[in-house]
Amino acid sequence: LIMAETRKIALLGREDGLANSGVSNKLLFLNSLDIFMVLIFMALFFYERRRAMTLNQTLSTALLNFEKANSQLRDIAKRNESKIKRIVHDLKNPLGTISGFAELVASDPTDRTSVVKATQVIQRVSNTTLSLVASLLSELKEDQSNSSVID
Repeated sequence: LIMAETRKIALLGREDGLANSGVSNKLLFLNSLDIFMVLIFMALFFYERRRAMTLNQTLSTALLNFEKANSQLRDIAKRNESKIKRIVHDLKNPLGTISGFAELVASDPTDRTSVVKATQVIQRVSNTTLSLVASLLSELKEDQSNSSVID
C-alpha cells in the first residue's frame, strides 16, 4: 500500500513538473523507513510470542509439579489418618479392659482373690498398652526420619 501510494505521488510529481530526484528520494527514504519500522515491530512481536510460549511451558511444568506434590501430600494425609484411626482403635480395647477390671476391684474390695486376679490382669493389659504406645512412637519417629521433602 505504501509503495503504491509512493508511485502515485511520484507520477503526480512528474506530471506537475516537479524535480523528480528530490521528491523521489524523500519518498523512497520515507518508504524505506516505514518498511524498517514494520520489520522491527514484526521482530518484536515474534520475540514476545516466543517468550510467552516459553513462559507458558514453564508454568505448565510448574503446575504438573504442583499437582504431583499435592497428590503426594494427600496420600500422606490419608496414611496418617489411617494410622490415627488404628492407634485409637488399638488403645481403646486395652483401656476398656483396664477400666472394667478396676470397676470389678472397686465393687468387691473384700474378696482378696478376685482383687489379686484383677490387679494382675490390669498390670498385664497396662504393660501391653504401654508397649503398644512405645511401638507407635517409634513408628512415628521412623516415619519422620523417612519423610521426603517436597519442593
